Amino acid sequence: MDPQPEADVQSVAATPAPGGAVTAAAQAGAMGNQAFGRALAAARGAGPDQLARFIASPTGPMLRPAASHAAQVARDLAGEPADAGGQGAQPTGGAAIDKAALASRVAGIARDALSSWAATSTIVGVRVDGASGSGGSLIGPPLIVFLLFRGSAPPAEAAVQSKALQAFGDAFQQWCAAFQVPAGTPLWPAFASVPSPVAPPTPAIPMPLTALAPAPLTLSLVGSDPSEQEALNEAATALHGAFNLWKAGRIVTRLMGSGPVPTYAPPFMPAGPVVGGTASAQPPAV
Repeated sequence: MDPQPEADVQSVAATPAPGGAVTAAAQAGAMGNQAFGRALAAARGAGPDQLARFIASPTGPMLRPAASHAAQVARDLAGEPADAGGQGAQPTGGAAIDKAALASRVAGIARDALSSWAATSTIVGVRVDGASGSGGSLIGPPLIVFLLFRGSAPPAEAAVQSKALQAFGDAFQQWCAAFQVPAGTPLWPAFASVPSPVAPPTPAIPMPLTALAPAPLTLSLVGSDPSEQEALNEAATALHGAFNLWKAGRIVTRLMGSGPVPTYAPPFMPAGPVVGGTASAQPPAV
């Protein structure tokens, strides 16, 4: 970096202005990068007017804005309390949220996370009666494990993105908890009449996940102000769309069923239906 900015910062420090150190330090915290430390040291004894002139000088724009936490570091060192209400996640300078970009980003993160989750999923406890299955549980790790650390967001959108993804992860877990294969779903046609006392493990016919888990995803996002609420509404629409597309594209092919045939009694009853059997699917179940 050109050494000139350092000289300018030092010249600012040469004209202290008591009472302006807090404001000056906060402004210095936003100047960032290699000159941050020098600017902060100078700002603690400089007035806001001098610092403002420096920022407006030809060399001032050479210092790119730092992350918002740098300004908070400056305030801490200057002895100023944190932002009222702990609003450290608020966009610096009131930067607007790009709602379309946020929605697109969370939808992409959700699609990737759902695909990763599906590879670890299992289905257990499905009851088998005759050709049909019912009940059961869809099990997998918390989806938030796969949502974390995917993608990045501008500082103005990071908190909103995190809120949307956390709520999506919670809603998905609730959807999984409500999983029930609808009673009467035809999955093992051969189990209607089995010529043996026990039906051996048999794969179910391939079945769309939408047929086995018809329940919708219930997602509710509540913003802290009207602007955030608008952004969250768009994010919710995008997340619902990502979930619905994912669910519509999944086919369950690994569900294995077996069970007893209590009415099997040759030669009088040479075959009978499975009653009270069970089925499960190992990863990837969906």
